[in-house]
Amino acid sequence: MIKRRYVFERIREVFEVYGFKEILTPTFEYTKLFELRSGEEVVEQLYAFEDKGGRNLSLRPDLTSSVARLFVNAFQTAPKPIKWYYITNMFRYEEPQSGRLREFWQAGVELIGSSNIEADAEVIALLIESYLSTGLKEFTVNVGDRILLDEFAKMIGVKDDIGLMRLIDKKDKMERGEFVKALQEFGLNEEDINKVFTLIELKGKPDDVLPKARELFTSEIAKEELKKIEELFELLKAYGIEDYALIDFGIARGFDYYTSIVFEAIADNDLGIGSIGGGGRYDNLIEVFGGKPTPATGFAIGIERLIPILESKELLPEFKVGSDVFVAYIGNELEIKKKAIEVTQTLRKANIKAEYDIQGRKLGKALDYANSIEVKVAIILGRRDLSEGKVTIRDMKSGEQKQVAIESIVEEVKKLL
Repeated sequence: MIKRRYVFERIREVFEVYGFKEILTPTFEYTKLFELRSGEEVVEQLYAFEDKGGRNLSLRPDLTSSVARLFVNAFQTAPKPIKWYYITNMFRYEEPQSGRLREFWQAGVELIGSSNIEADAEVIALLIESYLSTGLKEFTVNVGDRILLDEFAKMIGVKDDIGLMRLIDKKDKMERGEFVKALQEFGLNEEDINKVFTLIELKGKPDDVLPKARELFTSEIAKEELKKIEELFELLKAYGIEDYALIDFGIARGFDYYTSIVFEAIADNDLGIGSIGGGGRYDNLIEVFGGKPTPATGFAIGIERLIPILESKELLPEFKVGSDVFVAYIGNELEIKKKAIEVTQTLRKANIKAEYDIQGRKLGKALDYANSIEVKVAIILGRRDLSEGKVTIRDMKSGEQKQVAIESIVEEVKKLL
């Protein structure tokens, strides 16, 4: 938990520096909310149930749909853009594996009310800065575009563009031969399959990728979208984080509600963990839920994917859990127990993590326990010391100890800590 809290707080600090405010929605929603636009794979993984009132509910598989519902219910007239963030748990009934659990945590943001490319740049920059805040340096955020995938589907005569996107989105989980077979079963001929590979190989820096993309995409809609992507990467330079961003036109993302710019974060690892986060623009979702047409974009970071990677790269600090000081006492009189509590409280009020021996053990056993919980300092109270207004302070690492006046306990303990 201390590792998780450390990561949460690093990310939270960046979210709030960017002006995002924390929200929390209910753990469950009406199942229909997720069926509307979450995507086939997610709908199949819903923890859906009927409650005692006969309502069909589901545990949230993501927060974007809930955020759209919250916005429609209560915030349509609020000043724009709305900048919200969350750090909370989600649920999906899928096969547990490395970095993939049925209950999992995400840290994410939603920026609602701006259709400008500046909004896309803001959330991509925030995603990158969030990873950097945890100490992660070796990762990329790969940027794609759903409009370009739509245009590509039209170009090769595919009517089921969502189906093609789902196939392309799974390409990294398949061997090449398996992917080719899936494309053939989808109805593509050899020429079209070659074009799919041309598309998914469009990956790298804008200067390398955009000229090739302009050769592949010839429609006016596609040309406009490519201009947006070029501007996006220029804006990312102003944030100073462009080295972490790449173009990858093979990204589709698994949710049906994405409408334009999409992106996902990848960090090299030997743990079998793929994407560690991602997001994109969803300009139609709020309208689907009954709101006025409202543009929006956002992302989510997979905490159970990020932390193992940070651990494997030894990027997390060493944490000390529990107390730094243990107060032991000699004797069983009420007065000496009260003094042990008073000394412990004095340390706690000075913001020093401390506890006293509530078991009332003999001194040797009490110090053995202090060693077992790895405290740095022990304070020993005896009748004779207390009659002189003193206590014994022991450095648990070196074994050295000395008598100090009770009123200087805090000062002496801080020196040892």
